[in-house]
Amino acid sequence: MKKTYSIILLLLQFCFYGAIAQTENSARNINLEKAFNRLALSHDDSEKRLINDTIIIGVEQYMKSDSVFYSRFENIKFLGQIMSPDSLVKILTWNIAFSDGNQNYYCYFLTKPVAKAEIEVYKLTGTSGTAMIRKDTTYTIPDWYGTLYYDLRPFYLNNEKYYVLLGIDFKDIFLSRKIIEIVKVEDGNVLIFGKRCIVNGTNIYYREVFEYSSLANMTLRFKSDNEIIFDHLSPFSPEYKDNFQYYGPDFSYDSYVFEKEQWKLKEDVDLRNIE
Repeated sequence: MKKTYSIILLLLQFCFYGAIAQTENSARNINLEKAFNRLALSHDDSEKRLINDTIIIGVEQYMKSDSVFYSRFENIKFLGQIMSPDSLVKILTWNIAFSDGNQNYYCYFLTKPVAKAEIEVYKLTGTSGTAMIRKDTTYTIPDWYGTLYYDLRPFYLNNEKYYVLLGIDFKDIFLSRKIIEIVKVEDGNVLIFGKRCIVNGTNIYYREVFEYSSLANMTLRFKSDNEIIFDHLSPFSPEYKDNFQYYGPDFSYDSYVFEKEQWKLKEDVDLRNIE
């Protein structure tokens, strides 16, 4: 009888604390939704920074919750939330657009190592503007360039796991960028962005960066785990060659295909084969 009573008591405690956690998450969700809406409507840079401070506090409280890796904010339009297909990486990103056209980016990169239960949380901040996103080097957390990641997939090089990320950077009022990034979690909980495995003709890059007019829309997405398709970009007129603020899709497609441990460029992908 005592054993049955103890089990019932434990179940009641579990339900009680679960209900409290659910209530806290719901309240946090509502507060963050309101804050992000205020951020989107604000036209004052100082006010945006104050609102963003509130958002950071709410997100970091969420990072401390037991359910952070498996729960999800609902109805928050301006917060990016993605999970890797293997359920071992989760990324939250958002940005602030300032009156001068520049952007601040905020990213929380969560990993769940297979060998241990602890979740690692990495906080990244970056500022857009005139800086070039280089394709010939790696980046780490302190020099992260800033972008909004919206999809990712795992892949293997030399039996080591990497992730390929897709991101967008609203660089300024004239130019937007989309990025194919490679990331790996190194020993000692270090994030390394970039791996020299992206082959474009005779060049081998650490990442791919596409620059185009801020007035245009560019497709960049996974067709499968092993293929990334995207719009081919061309100047609006021949005199604008290499002036990327006048570049946009030309209604043809290219792709990067993962084969022999490299992401290789394939040009002129047949549109009829794109799902």
